[in-house]
Amino acid sequence: MKLSKHADCMQIRALLKKDYLVRVRQPWMTFVQYLWPCLIFAALYVLRDRFQAVEIGDCQFPTRNLQANGILPFFQSYICTFENECTDVKNYAETEDFYDAPVTPVVNIVQIILDNAALYDAIVTLPIDRNFIASVTTIVTHPKFKEIERNGDRLVKMLPEIRKKIGDNFDILQLFSDDRTFSKSGNILCGRPFPRSDNIRFVDNILYTPDYAGADKDEIDVMPTPYCKQLYLDVTNTNNGKITWRFLKPILQGKILYGPTSERNDEIMKMANQTFADMGRLRDFFRALDTTLHQLRTEKEARESFESLIELAKSPLVQMIAGGNVNIELIEGMLTGILNDDEVAKAVKTIADIFDCFSADRFIPVADERALEDRAFELNRKKLFFAGVYFENGTAETDVTYKIRMRTDDTPVTVENRNRFWFPGPEASFELDMRYHRGFIQIQHAVDMGIIRQRKKEKFTKERSGGAEESTPAEGELELDDELDREDDEDKSVETGSDEEAEEGITSPASNVETTTENLSQLYADLSKRLNVSQDVLDRFGGGSNSSALDDFLDFKDDEDEDANTELSATTTNAPKPSLRRRKRQSLLELFFGGASKKSSDELEYKVAKEKFYTKQFPYPKYTKDDFKKGLYLAQSIQMTYFIALIVHVAAAVRQKIWMKESGNSMLMRSMGLKSGSETISWIITTFIEISIVFLIGLIILYSGGILAYSSQIFLFCYLVAFGVCMIGFCYMCSMFFSSASIGSVSSVILFLITFLPYIIIISLGATLSAAGKFVANLSFSTAFCYAWRHVMRLELQHRGANFTSAFQGAIADNDLKFGILMILLDALIYFTIGYLYQCFKKDDTTFHTVKRIKLDKSIGADLRNVDVTYEKGGKKVLSDVSVTFRRDEVTCLLGRNGAGKSTIIKLLTGQVLPDVGDVHLPLDYDFISGIRNNAEKIGLCPQNDVLIPSLTAKEHLQLYARIKLTRGFDTEVSRTLDNLKMGPYQHYRASDLSGGFKRRLCIAIAFLGSPNLVILDEPCSSVDTKARKYIWELIQTLRKDRAVILATHHLDEAECLSDKIVMLENGKAILEQSQEELKKRFTNTIYLKIFLRHQTDPDRTALIAELSKLLDGLADTRYEMSATLNQLDFKIASSTNDNEVLNIEPLLEHMAQLKSSKQIEAFEIRNENLLNIFNTVNAGDLTSSDPMLLNGNGSAASHIPNGFHGPKTSDSKLGTFSIMATLFRKRMRHFLRNYRLLICLLVLPTVFEIIAMGFMTIRPPGEYDQMVNFSTALYPGSAEFYTNATDADEYRSAIVDDLLGHCTDDLCTVFNSSLDAYRWILSTSDQYAERRYGGITVNKEKNVVWYNNKGYHSMPTWLNMLDTAVLRAELDNPSYTIRTINHPLKIEEDDLSISSILQQVADAGISLIMLLAFSLVVAGASVYIVSERIRGEKLQQRLAGVNVLTYWTVTYIWDALIFLIAVALAVIVFKAFAIPAYVAREQLDGICLLLVFYGFASIPAIHLFEKLFTDASFANMSLFCLNVITALGTLTIIILFDVLGNSDQSEQIRNFLNRAFLVLPQHALADGLIELSKNYITAEIFKRYYIDSYKSPLSSDLLSPHLIALVVMGLIFMLLNVAIEYKLIQRLVNRITGVAQPKAYELNGVDTTDYSTVISRVDGKKKSITADQILSVDNLRKRYRSYGGGGGGASGQEVVKDVSFKLHYGECFGLLGTNGAGKSTIFAILSGELLPSGGSFTFYSNHGPSYCPQSNFLDPLLTVEEVIEFYGKLRNIDSIDKLVIETLKEYHLEVYRKVLVKNLSGGNRRKLCVAVACFGQSEIILMDEPTSDLDPVTRSIVYSTIERLNAQNRSILLTSHSISEIDRICQRIAILKDGELLTVDTPDRLKERFGHSYQVTLYLEGIREVDFLRVVKREFDVTRDIILHKNCVQFVCQVHPDVGSLREENGKPHKNGHVTIVLNETGNGVIPGSSNTATRTASELFLKLHRFAQTNQLRYTISRCQMDQIFENVLQNHEEDHANLGFVDS
Repeated sequence: MKLSKHADCMQIRALLKKDYLVRVRQPWMTFVQYLWPCLIFAALYVLRDRFQAVEIGDCQFPTRNLQANGILPFFQSYICTFENECTDVKNYAETEDFYDAPVTPVVNIVQIILDNAALYDAIVTLPIDRNFIASVTTIVTHPKFKEIERNGDRLVKMLPEIRKKIGDNFDILQLFSDDRTFSKSGNILCGRPFPRSDNIRFVDNILYTPDYAGADKDEIDVMPTPYCKQLYLDVTNTNNGKITWRFLKPILQGKILYGPTSERNDEIMKMANQTFADMGRLRDFFRALDTTLHQLRTEKEARESFESLIELAKSPLVQMIAGGNVNIELIEGMLTGILNDDEVAKAVKTIADIFDCFSADRFIPVADERALEDRAFELNRKKLFFAGVYFENGTAETDVTYKIRMRTDDTPVTVENRNRFWFPGPEASFELDMRYHRGFIQIQHAVDMGIIRQRKKEKFTKERSGGAEESTPAEGELELDDELDREDDEDKSVETGSDEEAEEGITSPASNVETTTENLSQLYADLSKRLNVSQDVLDRFGGGSNSSALDDFLDFKDDEDEDANTELSATTTNAPKPSLRRRKRQSLLELFFGGASKKSSDELEYKVAKEKFYTKQFPYPKYTKDDFKKGLYLAQSIQMTYFIALIVHVAAAVRQKIWMKESGNSMLMRSMGLKSGSETISWIITTFIEISIVFLIGLIILYSGGILAYSSQIFLFCYLVAFGVCMIGFCYMCSMFFSSASIGSVSSVILFLITFLPYIIIISLGATLSAAGKFVANLSFSTAFCYAWRHVMRLELQHRGANFTSAFQGAIADNDLKFGILMILLDALIYFTIGYLYQCFKKDDTTFHTVKRIKLDKSIGADLRNVDVTYEKGGKKVLSDVSVTFRRDEVTCLLGRNGAGKSTIIKLLTGQVLPDVGDVHLPLDYDFISGIRNNAEKIGLCPQNDVLIPSLTAKEHLQLYARIKLTRGFDTEVSRTLDNLKMGPYQHYRASDLSGGFKRRLCIAIAFLGSPNLVILDEPCSSVDTKARKYIWELIQTLRKDRAVILATHHLDEAECLSDKIVMLENGKAILEQSQEELKKRFTNTIYLKIFLRHQTDPDRTALIAELSKLLDGLADTRYEMSATLNQLDFKIASSTNDNEVLNIEPLLEHMAQLKSSKQIEAFEIRNENLLNIFNTVNAGDLTSSDPMLLNGNGSAASHIPNGFHGPKTSDSKLGTFSIMATLFRKRMRHFLRNYRLLICLLVLPTVFEIIAMGFMTIRPPGEYDQMVNFSTALYPGSAEFYTNATDADEYRSAIVDDLLGHCTDDLCTVFNSSLDAYRWILSTSDQYAERRYGGITVNKEKNVVWYNNKGYHSMPTWLNMLDTAVLRAELDNPSYTIRTINHPLKIEEDDLSISSILQQVADAGISLIMLLAFSLVVAGASVYIVSERIRGEKLQQRLAGVNVLTYWTVTYIWDALIFLIAVALAVIVFKAFAIPAYVAREQLDGICLLLVFYGFASIPAIHLFEKLFTDASFANMSLFCLNVITALGTLTIIILFDVLGNSDQSEQIRNFLNRAFLVLPQHALADGLIELSKNYITAEIFKRYYIDSYKSPLSSDLLSPHLIALVVMGLIFMLLNVAIEYKLIQRLVNRITGVAQPKAYELNGVDTTDYSTVISRVDGKKKSITADQILSVDNLRKRYRSYGGGGGGASGQEVVKDVSFKLHYGECFGLLGTNGAGKSTIFAILSGELLPSGGSFTFYSNHGPSYCPQSNFLDPLLTVEEVIEFYGKLRNIDSIDKLVIETLKEYHLEVYRKVLVKNLSGGNRRKLCVAVACFGQSEIILMDEPTSDLDPVTRSIVYSTIERLNAQNRSILLTSHSISEIDRICQRIAILKDGELLTVDTPDRLKERFGHSYQVTLYLEGIREVDFLRVVKREFDVTRDIILHKNCVQFVCQVHPDVGSLREENGKPHKNGHVTIVLNETGNGVIPGSSNTATRTASELFLKLHRFAQTNQLRYTISRCQMDQIFENVLQNHEEDHANLGFVDS
């Protein structure tokens, strides 16, 4: 089924299967891809299990007294409610009285004393006057005494319970220094112990961080008393204590600034000072009490006076006067207990000492607001600033406006009035949510009360004195003197006497009786007479003269008449106490002397003094408290989890996409019909499935852990899918931007994380961000995802959940989820569009262009017309005016030198390049009329290199391409192709395990698969052995029918055999085009005759030449050319006409047979013209004079240039290590400067990442506290309000209520009759009024309660301001008055301590993660160069050139360390530029640099060690980067889990052990070290405001010691392991442990014809005799692979080299031949030191190590040709580098490429350069593995000339090549291998004598039936095998009898020392040279018979003597047939 012209379903299915198989066959990478997300999400699951949600039932919160209700009840209410504990709603409490608290009676007593001046004075003056009778009389006779007595009685009864609660070991002196004592003190103060900290161990470890600051000397100095100094030391001896002191200090001594100074303002502040005045009076009270107790306990006189008082109280007189109203026994017991109880004395003294620490002088006036701020800064430095109050000019006289300026820590945020988003829960944390209770609300209320009193007093004064104004005090500090105290006491004297009376709302007027007497002494005398009381007693009782004491004593009340009416309030939790209406009691003196004075009627009375004020938080209904989920929401944890989980997938997806392009697979598939969209869609689907699995894993874990509970699973999955699609679009865009998979994969991860950073703007700026800004930020898809997911988590917290309905409802501005989803979809569209457009406009090697298809003739497969191509604008033309037509059923062969333009033509046809000029046409791929597509018109391409997918098998490759090319019949086509391939079991081998030959077979099969009409074969037989080549030829011949086949090759025999037409190119021009017929004529009409002469005289030689010339002159229609040497005659005989007649040379052949039979000549050979000769003729101008093929035809050069181009000799002095290092450094520098993309990836990208990240991190909110807030209900527009009116028609309170309700409407306000009704209404309607009800007020008799919903940050001060304004108006009876209170925070700290600031600190610490990612990228990037250098073979070349292991790795380490240090320096610059304190403050930057440097020290060797696991640089880079990141994050996750979950010593021990164990991983050491640095700094910064210095120096402390030690140790270990592996020490050890068998002695069978002088060499500790001229000895060499590998066999444990032995002599070229997989490359790898043998040995007898030219090109692609020559010339210690460069460039025809980068060279030119480099220096042995692969014939001749010159220099060559037909020209001996066994070692001529007496014949068929003709040929020429049928011709080989007297010379050069080495393997005892079972005739007879046969059948023919390739095949075939035992003759 077709999707469109851009995609195909079948192709997509095939690609999906391919992707699936690739993933399955990379199990560990796939495992990591899915295990990592599981681990990350499992961490959330485990944390969730530890912190479960808690169901909280309906609850109410405690009511707090404001200070107007009394200083002690105020303190008690705050001390006992600082937890803000949620209690049961059933027992509603309008106010709190702490009835169960033992201290409550004491509080009541002391507060009564404070509220009554007479009582207060009686206590305070007692230690001074020591008048116990006067003081006691005052107390006992006071109206409040009964209440005092009742509280005392209650206290006595509670004493046993107190002792039980606090225990025996309670010591009040340890109150602030011992945590347990402090906790128990709660039992006394509140009736329950204070909670002790119950933190997780992680928090406790932070809280108990060592404090290096100690006690603050300045703090100690300002403490007023020694006790206060000790109190400071006790409180601050722990971090918790210092934190407590931070809040206590302003309360104890903090100053309140106010201004501007004016009479009115001073008066207001004096009136507002009641709280601090009371604190001063408390201080004096407790000090007096302490002093009195001390006197009574220590002074005898005071004790006696007190005891006398008790005796008097017990006397009948007093009992009679008291009438039993005073319980003397109770009082005596109490007082006696107090006097004798040390604990009481200590308690009183402690309290007195504590109150001594309170400062009463609090208020400081300032002139203006600027002065206020300056003074506040000054005081804050001294830790003495508490608050500031600044009065502003109101709009009217009746408008009073003032600001309260407190530190930002002590006020909520002012940038918003409530949280923009509602969450369940009451926001009831006293520490975090209720900052107004830190003094703000108290100051507000005090100032409001001061304003009320001042305005009332001002009004009163004006009314009384006609507007006279009181004078104001001078500026300066406001003294809190006794006058103020007395005034306040007088104010209170008009208040209600008792709480009970206040509750009833009835005020009993005070009955102050003034006893008038004229003579008190007379009274005493009279009393003594009447009552018989002695004068002594009266003197002691009255102090001798103090009559007022007696008066006071006798002034008592009669308590007997009590009103039994008791009324219990329904709205209080106070214990039921009777409300008594007492009758007025008269004192005895009043009875005697008459009435009392009346109060003055014009005295000022404050009605507000009778009122009590409270604050109460809204009760909250049942809800689920889920702090963990809220923490996830605030910390954006789930979003980050998804991002971290997807890191590996992003890298893998991008790498896969780029790798397909980079490896050529995409281009190959596109060339063969893959539609553009099919690949992209399949990649999208594969990536989509992978990330969907991650999403599914995440959702399963999140839902199973209860982290998600309310949202729709399907919706969230769909939402994640949308995000996944957008992420795929992002990956697609990234894959378009990068052309290197190694760089693209890791860079995409960094870019992926950068896309998260704009979300910081959303978090930081929040509601202040404009819609446009929000839109721009959400163009980052990660930001859009996080933005929408935050809404999902918000809905989860609100117990609503996200679903399809909630996602799209409402306006887009109000629905973040809707906005986020739409932005995700928009982002996806944008990313795909950008990627697509970039792909369309980008032009590089991976760009595919659709080739134009037109209607062509059916016989034409492709057509080029006048094509010009240039790769660079203005550069040289690669093709110039080329016109070629490629016809069907024809093989067109493209020939030419390297760089001639062959590959460019192929790229034109396959769409890889576009022509500059001209047209490239392919046939239409659909029927012009019907429109039906024709799959046969697709292209089949076999590229020059094996473009395969390593993980797929051969069969899977065919299945893949079958579905790309075909629409049906896939399996049939694959089966047919597999049969043609004869792959056998290899069809199930992966491509990576196939040998080179099988890979080429597979590539060719892929090209022909699906019968395409145009097949392009680019070097199909490169790197393929001769036998495989023949098979490939057959395969091409089999599959070529009806197709246009284009063959580009350098093997001319291949072209000659397969081609129907040749197109020869030179410098981009088609210089020769010949058809099959023209070739046939040229091949058959030209004959080369070579005659070998016997030794004869010159006349005989001249006569013979004349005879032959005469004969040739007599031949009709022929012409000839002759050249002669001493022993050889060469004739070139050609037809002189252009007809098709066969050249008639029968007379010549007959004559030659006669000459040979008459022994006039030694022998003769005949051959026809071939392509090699044609090619050489065309390219004759390029050949050197030494080309053996252009000189005398015998393959030898006329002369040798001394040393050849190796003229510059090596230096006599040894090349120093530093010189080598400098050379290596220069090479790396050049490479990296040109590989700017890698440099950007290593340095620029991490730096840019850091800059962007820090740039976003520095974005701070625009000031949470900068705005002023004017408290009014306008802050909460439209909010519902409620009020309670329970005033009992009191006029004053009714006025208050009326004013409160004045602004109400029915839909805004709800009015209740009792606060209980309001309370119930709040609970029952919470959901209904969520986010729209923030405050209310209750006026219940004298109780005024401000209700507030703490979700409205400013609700409490707002409604308090409303209440106080109403009170002012009622007090003044004037509704025009208004109080406007403004909160204007004062930012005087370096930083504010809030959730946002803490989160910001943590976010700053999050840069640690960024650093981890950045430096993981830097470290992993080092692997790209190392892996590439190793895989290319550069590393091996450098080692062979003299760079030892230590030097190489030292240079590598130093270079990588320099790169790393540059990255560190750039990071430091970034840190400095952004100046984020967490990274630059104190010694943070030093610590970070130290940690990074040590991390580099350890991680760089680790990369050097682990890079050996990889064979692909991109995969290495991606894998190491991802493993670095996930290793660090994984170990950190485990440690954090133990931190959070651990709650025992054992878990902490395990955590510490794991943390130390993980330090062996450098990644963890870095990550944990950065975390420790951040934690150290953040903790110190938070503690700093509490004056705790917990900062540990990273340099001088042990903070980083474990990390640094671990990094150093692991770095050294990694270095040692790397060196051990490089030296193969570990492999040797393993071999020794596994007991690899030692090679056994092998008996040699053969003949040794030479004498040797012997030398002694030590091999493996044994002496060994060797021949003097040997340079290499290989003895019984064996190699067994333990895993896949070894020639592509793929079998585990395969032995690929089996007891191979041979010798190599000085000046010898030794050929090593074998099929693919025979073991040649393995032997070379062993000899070069790349591999260790499994057995046997080899020895080099040379002063210099070997040089090696491997099969692959080992050159650095980013060096120029000149730089490559210079580099290896310097390593080889060449003297004159300039001369070396010039001669090398000239010798190898590379002058024009001098400045060209290696990567821009053609394959042949790169190969030439490799050969040249391998020959540098004085290496006496050179290993050459396929040196002529990819070379054209002319260039091959240059290589052969080089080899001959090296031999002439007495340098030895060990050579392997698949160009076997030419190898016998240069090799003196040849060894043939099969399956790792050595079959034979002999000279080429001896091998020819034994196996090579055969000729290859080609007969061209013209109208003859092939089958019949083949039968005739077999019969006539005795052909039994090797008959090959080509189109219109057959080829076969004929065996002949050898001619007598074989030549002993090889290539015109005698073998060294005149000896040969032979192998006797036919029978084991030798074979007579020349014997052949199939040879039936001599060569002369064959020539004649063939000529006659051709003439008879009117056929054209060619004949040539078989070359070494045929001999090679004969040897292999004989071995297969005979299976003879191996014999060996050592030469």
